[in-house]
Amino acid sequence: MKTLINSGILFLFMLCFFSCNEELIDIADPPPQELIEVNSPLFTELSEMVNTVRTDQEREFPCLNFIYSFAIYIYDSEQDFQRLEIIRNRENFSTVLQSLGENEHLGINYPISGTLKDGTSFSIENNTDLQLALNNCTSENIKELLGNSPSSSPCIWIVQASEDGDNTYEGAIFELDLDRGLAHFYHNGIQYEATWTIFFVSGESENPLETKFRVNLHINDDGQIAEDWNFDWIISDTSEGVFELTNEENIIVLNKQCEYEIGDIGPAGGIVFYDKGEFTDGWRYLQAAPEDFSNAQWGCYGSAITDARLTDIGSGFDNTSAIALFHNNLQGFDENPELCSQQNDGSVAAWICLNFENNGIRRGWFLPSSEEAMLMYENLHLNGIGNFEKALYWTSTEEDEWSAISINFSNGNPDVSDKTISTELTGVRGVRYF
Repeated sequence: MKTLINSGILFLFMLCFFSCNEELIDIADPPPQELIEVNSPLFTELSEMVNTVRTDQEREFPCLNFIYSFAIYIYDSEQDFQRLEIIRNRENFSTVLQSLGENEHLGINYPISGTLKDGTSFSIENNTDLQLALNNCTSENIKELLGNSPSSSPCIWIVQASEDGDNTYEGAIFELDLDRGLAHFYHNGIQYEATWTIFFVSGESENPLETKFRVNLHINDDGQIAEDWNFDWIISDTSEGVFELTNEENIIVLNKQCEYEIGDIGPAGGIVFYDKGEFTDGWRYLQAAPEDFSNAQWGCYGSAITDARLTDIGSGFDNTSAIALFHNNLQGFDENPELCSQQNDGSVAAWICLNFENNGIRRGWFLPSSEEAMLMYENLHLNGIGNFEKALYWTSTEEDEWSAISINFSNGNPDVSDKTISTELTGVRGVRYF
């Protein structure tokens, strides 16, 4: 059970903790948690804090205040996880506390540590310390000056290419579930559960408009992604459409993406040609590169790549990955194309797409499936958008070991073309999800 909690449950409460002077309290990565038993003195204190207004007292610990919404985890007497409760306001929190059964417990992670406004360091290590801190609470109206931050918008936020050249996460996406205080993080086609909690630190400036905000970010992963992302980030820029996060080592810039129309320029500099209407599986829109890529053959003549025979919208990236993997495994095909046939010249349209860079974004471009390429023809070319110059454009959809599907942009018909047809006759135009 503790393994489950430590690796997957993130913060106990997804709390925003403040001192009585509204000073931010950072939450460190938790060791094994303690449980708060129903009917214990600490549980009673917690309930009273939620339901009453207290006055300031002399204290050894800071006052703790909750910022809604957050999540709270319930366990049974055997310390087994039972359920998740989403706490949206003070009244909701009070109702949840009153509804707990006699053998149900609240889980919490320690330590809770930080520095108060006067420079004094503190660390709340256990339930006893927490009760002392709760004793010193005052109920104050905490004003959230969130401006353009993600918590004030239903838009998704896309990781921008980094100026220092480390673009491991460029194109990754944050989707926020503000109603429950949770988030989704999409990277390389994989969805991760996450928490995204906005804090602010008042008192650092005389001007409240210069208040520094922070994001306590925790992605549910026990590998490299957790090491790279799970920090208290300082929000250093919230200009229109931009959200910049910094810590001691990194700067991450997120670009806001809301609604796009067909023909608009997408975040990677492509031309939007498809909107599926909702954000699912890590994407909503398709964008086409603004110009043709260099000419190339489809790939190995006489070899079947059965994993590259998908036709549907949303399957182009899978096809492209299968094509690239096959040719990578040939070990030297680009310099020795006779590994396949005398007709091959060593070029592969899928390779060219995967290596394309536009607007500083390289990863994520691919050769469209047959249905995706047909959408380019219908939504862009027929409307005079996109500068499509070739008659035939490759798709990533294989027909058989000798041929693949291309789309004839002179009439919109699909064509079964030899994989090694003259590169003067076929165009390559990459696309990208976002």
